[in-house]
Amino acid sequence: MKYWVVGYYGYGNTGDDDLLTQTIKVIRSADTAATISIAFPIHPRSPLPQDTHPIHRFSPYQVIRAVWNADAVIFGGGGIFQDQTSIQSLLYYVSIVMLAASLRRPVFLLGQGISKPKRKISGYLIKLALARCHWIGCRDHESLAELRKMLTPTAGTLTADLAFAFRTATLHPGHRPYVALSVRHPNQPLNWAPLQHFINHSSYPIIGLSFEAPQDDLAIQYLFDTTTKTAPSIIAINTQFPKADLASGVPELVIAMRYHACVWAALNGIPFLAIAYDDKVIAIAQELGQPVMDLRHTNPPPSLSIAVAAAIQNQASLKAQLCQTLPGLSRRALINQEGISDFVRDSGCRNKREPN
Repeated sequence: MKYWVVGYYGYGNTGDDDLLTQTIKVIRSADTAATISIAFPIHPRSPLPQDTHPIHRFSPYQVIRAVWNADAVIFGGGGIFQDQTSIQSLLYYVSIVMLAASLRRPVFLLGQGISKPKRKISGYLIKLALARCHWIGCRDHESLAELRKMLTPTAGTLTADLAFAFRTATLHPGHRPYVALSVRHPNQPLNWAPLQHFINHSSYPIIGLSFEAPQDDLAIQYLFDTTTKTAPSIIAINTQFPKADLASGVPELVIAMRYHACVWAALNGIPFLAIAYDDKVIAIAQELGQPVMDLRHTNPPPSLSIAVAAAIQNQASLKAQLCQTLPGLSRRALINQEGISDFVRDSGCRNKREPN
């Protein structure tokens, strides 16, 4: 069967590029004869996956043709239907769902994060699109609850982020005495004082982790420019995701602002302290039993330093919590495959019943 995969792909964002890789694995595990095309920018910053076909995401002709030719449209994980980033992207994704519905093409949402919209019009658009989807998998309990508030009490299926599919934790034998830091430019004002205090007073060396260049590199540089410390060396986590092939060894702790920095740490058995700019970061930290600090609130400047010290002191128990939780998330992530498998099986049955 033919599938068109839609998401924020090809822009050099490590988390989204990994979701694309995982989406393709899920589709091909459910349908070994799958033909896959992908919504991709005309000048991508990430490579196109092997044996797939690019569709220029901003060409109306190519988009309409892609939906027309597809047996199903797949949204491959992440927080796509939201207006936290911009309402323009929401309008784009909603329009694709509506186009698919008008052409009677089923739409599947895999491992989706669904949050409460900021704008009333956004809520209306999201509800309009979600109601027209054939199958929706939500990556956490909070997303499923939000979906069911919008639609019906039985809508959707609890799954997990696609990054956990087909994967188990890699447990590294030793941790080096340093802290890895992942930050990004937020879309709203945050209370940076605890992070600045930690950088100024930390006895631990700090190394930056970049999940989207150059944005993350600039965010780390900007943050350190507000302190008395020199900006650290920065390691790009891109094609090696989720491997932790770090020259400095595996850190004792990851301070993670990006959602997939939390996922990366978890898959490498590294305890993390989430610094939240969005509810999705709180959700993944709570799911994995790791500490979290919400930067949208006013926290005393020393609070992060205290939290980091406590996390390192409790490293063994936090690591054990990751090992205990990850197998369940991996199993839940594979439920995304079941939605497509049922569709493939039903389509095969219909074809057999049709007269020659």
